Amino acid sequence: MDIKYGWLSLLGVGVVFTIAFSAQPAYSDANAVSLPTYCETQSVGSNDLLPLPVELKAQVSHSRPPMARYRHRDDRPVSSVMPERLQLKENPQPSTVSGKTEATCALKNSANTVKIYARPKKAETTASPAFDPKTVQLGDMQTAWGYGPRENQYNAAILKASQQHWPHQRVPLHPLLFKSLVANESAFNPTAVSYTGATGLTQLTPDTMRRFGLNWSMSRDPQHAVPAGVKVLAEKARVILEPQNYCKITGLSPERCPYAQVVTEAYQKLGEPTPEQSWPLVLAAYNAGGGTILRAMAKAYKQGKDPREWSVLVGDPANWQASPLYKACQEIFPNSASAKYREISAYPDKIMKLYRNSQPVAI
Repeated sequence: MDIKYGWLSLLGVGVVFTIAFSAQPAYSDANAVSLPTYCETQSVGSNDLLPLPVELKAQVSHSRPPMARYRHRDDRPVSSVMPERLQLKENPQPSTVSGKTEATCALKNSANTVKIYARPKKAETTASPAFDPKTVQLGDMQTAWGYGPRENQYNAAILKASQQHWPHQRVPLHPLLFKSLVANESAFNPTAVSYTGATGLTQLTPDTMRRFGLNWSMSRDPQHAVPAGVKVLAEKARVILEPQNYCKITGLSPERCPYAQVVTEAYQKLGEPTPEQSWPLVLAAYNAGGGTILRAMAKAYKQGKDPREWSVLVGDPANWQASPLYKACQEIFPNSASAKYREISAYPDKIMKLYRNSQPVAI
């Protein structure tokens, strides 16, 4: 009987040990990273590290992962299961330096090593590609802004002209943005005529028509007026983006446009405007002329302000007569400076608001 129970006891102990050890996760020492204990820091490649099943934290974590149902009983700090000379420093903070994971150990004057299991560094996400206007399809041009049946009648002409006649890749033109400009200029009326003599969908002035080889009847034809309008906007964009070439673009002598040199110096010091900064300036230049906007920018820079910011040119609404834009309007439109200031200051916001209502790509 004693022999029988003796064998049963040995068998029971064997079963308990088998279950206890088989419940522990297997660690592969072949794939572990061994850090010398005599060093203060050691850098290892993140690709060589294994995922952590349980995070090892000083005074908090475990020497080995406990079984789930005994967690409340085996939740012991590191200090109770690991000799003091093998414990990590308090609150060790692994960091990433040049694509490597750096772990700090407190082991000194010892030939032993500590194996540290760490999670690999997450792959860095790449930036989204730049917007390409040529990816816009005709179906993307449909809008419901409230201009009636003519609102979508010229979508094909606007899309084609925007994709073919816009040269500035650094500041791409979304066809819907130009459609917003057409909506503000003429409400999609190809025979619209302003009090200044501007006509057509894109409201070309007589001087602009002559420069781009259009006559009166052609300016009222969307197939001619829309491409010409895109070219005019591209010319204004060049004035804002390349103030150093303003005299060459307009044919003026440098003595007559010193403000362009001031803006050039501002760009050299502050950097060129971003697309977000450029668009209000470009749109305002379509309405008021590139020279007017460059004058306002030069005045802002001389006041120690950032001329690339449209809000700086518009100034404080409570003191708008002191703004750089109003000062420039006084020089260009001396008889209607106040009215022109109000028109120019509101023009970019009206176009951008209509454009954003269609929820296209942000620019």
